[in-house]
Amino acid sequence: MDGATGAPDGEWFRRLSDRSALVYFILRVQPDVAFEFVNGAIETQIGVSPAEGLADASAVLTWIDPEHVDRLAEGMALAPGNDAVLELAWRHRDDGRPVYSRVCYESLRREDGSVVLEGTVRDITRLRETEADLRQSEERHRLLAQNA
Repeated sequence: MDGATGAPDGEWFRRLSDRSALVYFILRVQPDVAFEFVNGAIETQIGVSPAEGLADASAVLTWIDPEHVDRLAEGMALAPGNDAVLELAWRHRDDGRPVYSRVCYESLRREDGSVVLEGTVRDITRLRETEADLRQSEERHRLLAQNA
């Protein structure tokens, strides 16, 4: 605890967030691109450690699926004062498997003029896989009904 205010310090939040399945992040997008905070869930989701992400944002951002690079760029350009939900596909660093995520975030302009995105990333891979299975099942049943 911060002795002056009684508020939890940053370490308290890091410990709490590291136990979460959600990735919590603060990504500075102006004047440069750099993670100011990212918790341990990022390693589970895409195989990049928080330390790597903090040292070099491209260590995280290069794992975006090439088809979603433009979507990511548009999301990073969100005007300050706005919030958004963005769905992205990534490749897991360890084995290249697809990882689907839902990013909920807000763009904020700080007093010094910098712009940051603050938000969470939820792994929705199982949801996307279940949806694909359901579409395949529906197609099989449609074909069976046509042939009956």
